[in-house]
Amino acid sequence: MKLAAAHDTVTLPLPAAIRLRSAADRRLVDAGLEIDASPVAGMRKPVRLGRVPSGVWVAHVLPGTGARVANDATTWGASATPYRFAVDDAWGRFLPLRLSAALPFRGAVRWAGWSGWTDARRGQARPILLPGADPATIPDYLPLFPGPGWKPEPGLADVRAQLAIRETGGALRNAGWAVATVGLGGTTIGLGVADGEGRLVVAFPYPALPDQTPAEAAQGRPLIAWSVSVQVHCGELAVGLAAGGVPELQSILAQLDSPPLRALATIVGAQAPLPDQQLVLGRTLVLRTEISAGKPSSSLFLKSP
Repeated sequence: MKLAAAHDTVTLPLPAAIRLRSAADRRLVDAGLEIDASPVAGMRKPVRLGRVPSGVWVAHVLPGTGARVANDATTWGASATPYRFAVDDAWGRFLPLRLSAALPFRGAVRWAGWSGWTDARRGQARPILLPGADPATIPDYLPLFPGPGWKPEPGLADVRAQLAIRETGGALRNAGWAVATVGLGGTTIGLGVADGEGRLVVAFPYPALPDQTPAEAAQGRPLIAWSVSVQVHCGELAVGLAAGGVPELQSILAQLDSPPLRALATIVGAQAPLPDQQLVLGRTLVLRTEISAGKPSSSLFLKSP
């Protein structure tokens, strides 16, 4: 009797892995990305990560890591060194992402920037955290924020603006890399980031349908709408950045710890702040400041602090 050949199974740990989720709806982003990890120190070349069937992006080899260390994950904590991740979307849906993390690391990177958040920032960042996340939760993913090339998707609201900071004398400058929240009844339901030119997109699932009035219940509703508030936090991260530069995620989200700038409904008279806005089901909400009665500008002006 001839016995079948026996095969050994060898499992090798992966030294670099990152999981990305859309900030719009927290779905995994498993296609269309270009991801490189570069050592912060030294002259080693970046390593390109590729996608595996689980939707995680991984590198099978980390240049500069010897075979003995690479095959023994128990030593990684002591041997890990800082790497800078650069995530770019070749399909134009999401803003570029930059962050630092230590490699090699067993499993998907758990970004240190998630720790130490105040309760206030946790509340504002609720849309990019999975349900049930508490103050001690360190997610095993990073968010990708919709950019100007984002296309509206069924079931998701779409709020847009060209953000500009307005000086007292009327001079304007782009509010590059500002972060904005959309709130409903005191709860943050959307979180978005502007690109380097101040172009903002906030996408998020529509909230539960508002209650119907008796008349609407009898006759139907002409439209479904919610009254939402918008706040913009801007630390002017674009200042000092090289052309095309991208700030790290930690700096972007840290803007939430500062008071929001006053978004202007109009530049006429006392420059009233932007009131709550009507978010209508199936329509993009575009935020603009009026430059005269009934004449909106192409931008949402933020009052210079």
